[in-house]
Amino acid sequence: GQSGSGFRSAPRLATSAMLDQRTARLPDCPTARLGKGTMANRRLEQIGDLLRAELSDLLQRELRDPRVGFVTITGVDVSADLRNARVRISCFGEPQEQQESLRALKHASGFLRTEVSKRVRLRTIPALHFMLDHSMAEAEQVQRTLHALQPELAAGAAREVAEPAPGATSDATLDSPPAGERK
Repeated sequence: GQSGSGFRSAPRLATSAMLDQRTARLPDCPTARLGKGTMANRRLEQIGDLLRAELSDLLQRELRDPRVGFVTITGVDVSADLRNARVRISCFGEPQEQQESLRALKHASGFLRTEVSKRVRLRTIPALHFMLDHSMAEAEQVQRTLHALQPELAAGAAREVAEPAPGATSDATLDSPPAGERK
């Protein structure tokens, strides 16, 4: 639009934040999102890794809450606008101890965000949202199951070696020509 002074406003350029807002509304369409190897995603991964390292150090050296047990930060996912960060944690202990550690970290998120802002030069320090990551426990359970099945798998493999499968041919029958044909 024009104002009374006669000046026209400069055309607005589409920023990456505007593009992200437009594509966020689209369904899971691979062309709507940035690809895995793009510069923007790599930058978000770098920021996530930096936040993970700083938060790990803060948990180890600065946080003095007895409710926080043995906690490991398994990953940090940063939103495209850098306003939010999902911090995945793995806790050692019973489920109620894990929930208590999670509550303590959520309570300390403001302190941790302030301390991260003192250590990291970013225009905006993301709000920290802590969540339990059960992938380590699930991987351990799969490992235990595979270990328990080891004797059964070995016995099955030994049976396959001892007796050929029905319809399988041996090496001797492969060398001889079919009936009615010559070599």
